[in-house]
Amino acid sequence: MKTTVNKIIKKKNDIYEHKCAHSSCDKIGEFKAPVSRESINEYIYFCLDHIREYNKNWNYYEGLNNEEIESEIRKATTWERPTWPMKDGVKKNWGDINFEFHDFDNLNNKEIEKKVANYSLEEVKAFKIFNIPPTKNTEIIKKTYKKLVKKYHPDYNMGNKEYENKIKEINQAYNDIKDIK
Repeated sequence: MKTTVNKIIKKKNDIYEHKCAHSSCDKIGEFKAPVSRESINEYIYFCLDHIREYNKNWNYYEGLNNEEIESEIRKATTWERPTWPMKDGVKKNWGDINFEFHDFDNLNNKEIEKKVANYSLEEVKAFKIFNIPPTKNTEIIKKTYKKLVKKYHPDYNMGNKEYENKIKEINQAYNDIKDIK
């Protein structure tokens, strides 16, 4: 298919249209296509019949060997961002991660047990919901409560039922620990 440089045609009301880039076509080029792999952001315009023909013959990987194609595919899977292998240390320590987030300032289990021994089960659950370590500091409790209410309030979340349930859980947790001594 022989293409030509697009000619721009001025239409009524200063709207510009492109002429089909096919050399033997006088139709309007409504559909854009990249010029080449190297000039992917530069376009030529075709009519419907010729864009179909152009697309049928288009091959982004044309001229590349297998290694280059594989490299392009690998780059595309990571959005062309750098990657590096995970070291053995990360794999070895993977099981140490506690997904319940009750790590309370990176204390070990014995320290956590000592810290929560002075609290009821409801209070410990409330601190877990608030994602803070057990404390008798009412200022920290109030500050955390206000932050959570702002985040999960149904008025800010367009009446989402999940947030309504979450705010009920937060309110109950606050009632359990607000007067802690």
